[in-house]
Amino acid sequence: MKPVASAVVLAGDGGPDVLRTAESARAQSAGSMDVVLVDSTTAAPRWRELRAGLLQRGGVRLVEVSPDTSPGAARNAGVRAAHAKLLLCLEPGETMDRRLVERAAGILRQDAALAFVVPWIRRTAVDSPGFVWSPPGVDRLTLLARPDALDGGVVFRKAAWESAGGFDESLPALEEHDFFLRIVEAGGAGTVLEEPLLERPLRLLSRRERERSDGRLAAALPRIFARHREALESDPAELLAAQERAIAELAARHDPLEARRNERVTELAALDAEISRLEAALRQAGAESVDWGDLRRTSPVSREWGYDRGQPLDRYYIEKFLEAHAEDVRGAVLEVQEPDYTRRFGGDRVTRSDVVDLDPANPRATLAADLRRAAAIADDSYDCFILTQTLHVIDDVRAALAESRRILKPGGVLLATFPCTSRVCLEYGADGDFWRVTEAGVRELLGELFPEEGLEVRSHGNVLVSAAFLYGLACHEVRPEELEAFDPYFPLLVTARAVKPGGETEHRSAASVRPAGRRLSGPRGAAVLLYHRVAEPASDVHRLCVSRAEFREQMETLREEYEPMALDTLVRHLRRGRVPDGAVAVTFDDGYVDALRAVSPVLSELEVPATFFVTSEHLDAPGEFWWDTLERVLLAEGPLPASFRLSMNGSARMLPTATVEERRLAHAALHAALVPASLEDRRRLLGALGEWSGRSLVPRPSDRALLSEELRRLAARPGHDVGAHTVHHLALSSQSPEVKRREITEGRRALERVLGRAVTSFAYPFGDVCPDTADLVREAGFEAAASCDEGLVHPGTDPLRLPRFEVKGGGGLPFAAWLRRIFVSGGDRTGGGPRAG
Repeated sequence: MKPVASAVVLAGDGGPDVLRTAESARAQSAGSMDVVLVDSTTAAPRWRELRAGLLQRGGVRLVEVSPDTSPGAARNAGVRAAHAKLLLCLEPGETMDRRLVERAAGILRQDAALAFVVPWIRRTAVDSPGFVWSPPGVDRLTLLARPDALDGGVVFRKAAWESAGGFDESLPALEEHDFFLRIVEAGGAGTVLEEPLLERPLRLLSRRERERSDGRLAAALPRIFARHREALESDPAELLAAQERAIAELAARHDPLEARRNERVTELAALDAEISRLEAALRQAGAESVDWGDLRRTSPVSREWGYDRGQPLDRYYIEKFLEAHAEDVRGAVLEVQEPDYTRRFGGDRVTRSDVVDLDPANPRATLAADLRRAAAIADDSYDCFILTQTLHVIDDVRAALAESRRILKPGGVLLATFPCTSRVCLEYGADGDFWRVTEAGVRELLGELFPEEGLEVRSHGNVLVSAAFLYGLACHEVRPEELEAFDPYFPLLVTARAVKPGGETEHRSAASVRPAGRRLSGPRGAAVLLYHRVAEPASDVHRLCVSRAEFREQMETLREEYEPMALDTLVRHLRRGRVPDGAVAVTFDDGYVDALRAVSPVLSELEVPATFFVTSEHLDAPGEFWWDTLERVLLAEGPLPASFRLSMNGSARMLPTATVEERRLAHAALHAALVPASLEDRRRLLGALGEWSGRSLVPRPSDRALLSEELRRLAARPGHDVGAHTVHHLALSSQSPEVKRREITEGRRALERVLGRAVTSFAYPFGDVCPDTADLVREAGFEAAASCDEGLVHPGTDPLRLPRFEVKGGGGLPFAAWLRRIFVSGGDRTGGGPRAG
């Protein structure tokens, strides 16, 4: 199918921001999207690894350009490689609302005179609501007066690009502004789409802001003026007036913002004064000491380490330690999760700042890597590594420390902190928090890797501070002299400064300090298999079914050649940063009754665990899935009327149904219309189909879904787990936020009522997952969620977007050869799927 539009993603320096941008393009609701990634031929090795994972998922093509390629030439290279007639260029970190292309394409279809459409842009922040930026206009005068009039996300026709001769490859900046100005001057027109359908985090400077800061804007403006001199001189008075209006608009926005800031500063000062007054009053009343009247409780004052009350107590010692060693924070600096301490204590001494995280979705991370085996980070890369309160949540702490030493340059400094007393981090799962230390323990760990003369290890705190920290009190609730008191018997944390010897070239690798894994000479990574049914129906147009004999043979192959593993066990390993090589998890989607009748006996006999993702719609009464109903109505033998009127979304068309081939085509058209449909449209269309055909829609006993009692029996068997699959099996990216949330949460609650226990895993219906859907699943507290994207599970895989390989019935390679190819190829796409043999 020809793509509706092509997104040209400019990779820049690479990193997780590029992945988020590309994923938002792939999730567009308008239909298939063509994504072209324009990247440098000299991209960093660590980014190449992340990029390879993106390309393996499909739907994204790579165009490489030399590192000295101009911005215009990079854009032209991407546009030339694009397959669609509509295009837009995206910067790293920008994400598209899934409706952007659909809305823009609709506007361009309605008005052939338009060459481009400009959306509003939502500027977002983690800790504030952000704001919406709206283009001031796209007419000739506005574009001449305001080089910032267009700020990204413009959807334009490829024909307009061809007519304009593409982007100017000689300009160091403003090539996009120049391009659209030339289109308008040649008689083309654009319009503003008055919806915020492009999102750019406030932490990311706009292209115009970056060009202004590095001098490229100043270099480009004279050439822009020279090229468009005739237009600029045609009416200078009006042009000047337009610029004055723009300045007045900025001033009108600036003044109330400054006033609001001043009000907040005054309010903060008043609050500080009131806190000081109340503290003094308490001291005068003799109530400054904590007594059991306050703390005789079995729950803490704060479960958030005191963040919700002020500065956490451990941060007092951590920041004092970093301040004492601020001179070490210099050159190339690495930090975990965010660069806050690098910026605060390094300042101008820092020439390069990187952030590492196991989670590639972290928008502030520049590197996605497992600290126990960070192969993406080269030896001798950093002058300083700030590693605070992290090692206790890594199971193989020796491996992480060995890798920390390896990536430091000779003479580089590790600044690390370790908790002695702290609440357990259950946020990372039941198996996510491993260690507490003593000063002697830290000396032992670091002494294995660093010479004694390069070590400074010290513990901090006392019993009062440790108790206050466990209760969740904050720094202002403890006196300064109490913070400074030290008791070696009751430390709160340990700080360590370790210097890597200069000139040494032999480094102890992470592999040398971690235990050998299973099948080291065999497959790498783990696989999750997706099944739907074990049955032999008369018709199986979607190849959802495998026979009982095929299924038994496949499970025997897993037992003999691989390591069958429950999905929740695999996810626990994944969250700890370890994925057992050769592990295979079996999953079934939807919740057919043959899960109990045909699947469970084989699994139980061969002791293969499995997770069954069940929709809750049919738990209380026999029901059939809509795609099975559609198949038997249209593809079963027997007479049907000669045509069916498909009415959907305000349009209608006739589908011929007189012949077998016409029925097959009608079935495909109706299936495509029903997948993204709302529940109301689906029910209406199926009702009309039943009335039109005259055929019964009563569920067939052999093809129905599990009932509540059957589900309880299935879940009670050893090795059988149940996950949520929504209520009605709707394609979530096509639904409203309210429907998405209701389908996710109510489906789970229904299963939990039946089973009497928590349901912690989820599978996206149709594998349809977009960023906002994944966020809702994460918000609901699921520990794992499975997609239909193909790929192996490796350390760093998002537990809420687990890839799976679908096992289809009929055709393809023998199952054993198919699965072997998956592991050998590293999870590349597997084509037609397996068969028994």
